This record gives sequence, C-alpha cells and structure tokens, in this order.
Amino acid sequence: MKGRRYLWGFLLLVFTVSVVGCSTVPYRKTLNNWTEGKKIYSPTTFGSKLQWFATYLSPEYRAVAREQINVWKGYPEDGYIGYVDYIASTEPGVFLVSVYTPRGDPPISVEGDHYWEFTLNLPNGQALVPTSMDTIEVTSREKRLFPYVNRWSTFYRVKFPVGELERPFSLVLRSVPVTSILTFKEKGKITVDVEEALSTY
Repeated sequence: MKGRRYLWGFLLLVFTVSVVGCSTVPYRKTLNNWTEGKKIYSPTTFGSKLQWFATYLSPEYRAVAREQINVWKGYPEDGYIGYVDYIASTEPGVFLVSVYTPRGDPPISVEGDHYWEFTLNLPNGQALVPTSMDTIEVTSREKRLFPYVNRWSTFYRVKFPVGELERPFSLVLRSVPVTSILTFKEKGKITVDVEEALSTY
C-alpha cells in the first residue's frame, strides 16, 4: 500500500513538472518571435564592443506574457512574479533592451550628450528618437521573463513616439566606435534563442 502511495506521488510530481515545463513553451516562442539580438567583438582584441537584445512589447507578446504570469502564480514555490507594470500596460512603441558595453563607456541616456543613442527606423523612411528611457532593476522576475538579461548588462525601457508597430522595422544603437542594427521582421524560423543567448552571453 505504501509503495503504491509513493508511486502515485512520483507520478503526480512528474505530471506537475511536465505541465509547468510545457506551459512555458508558448511564452518562450512568443518572446523569441518579438526579440532580436546581436553581439559585436573587436577584431584586434576580440573583446566585446557591444552585446544587446531587444524585445518589442507588442500586444501579442503582452497577452501571452500575462497568461504565462498567471500560470506561474499557481506555482509559488518556483518564484512568485506578481504584477508587472510594463506587461500590464497597453502603451505602444515600447521596447525592453538589455545592453552590455565595455567598462568605462558612458551610460545610455536621452538627456545631455549622446555617446550612445537609439533610433527606430520605420519602413516609410522615418527615423524616430526615444521620448523617454529609464532603467529597470534586474531581479529574479526579469531574469525569468527575459533569460538574456544578466548582472553585467543594463536593462532599459525605451519608449518611442509611435503607435503599435507592424514589422518590418529596425532598432539602431549607435555610438562613436560601433553602430548596430536589429531588424524586426516576420519570422518563418526563430533566429534568436534566448536560452542559448543566456548560456553564451
């Protein structure tokens, strides 16, 4: 009898782990679908000049993220996430951007002299600059929602003066030593794997 009880307990544990694991699949797929990233290295020192990942907070992404957060709420032992303001918001034109730059580089800002600057390029030729930008504290919540963030990068919320975007569009990060372009377009195949990015970042 005791052995049967242990067997049922084991099967229940396996089922629970399977449900939690499978429930994250739509979220990860959607996150990948709305995320682009790039790494640039110095050809002389082979050191990193820029590593960055950006997620556009599309209505599709936000809807799936809300559903995923509700699923995670049912498993508090895995870490409770709770209310996430930038997911709950419906404000358009918002990107979450993780940026790693060499030590000593000035921080990215929309005020003062712009050593680094963001630009959003639209298909009609418009090039928009952010209306606001602020840093997000990277907690266990952000690491779970966005596996590409880590302690060496800075996480930004970047807002552009535009309505909901339709792909293709490009996000540009430019400075004196380097310019990098992330092109967001419809994906037949996922080109950025955020879990792989975490392991190699």
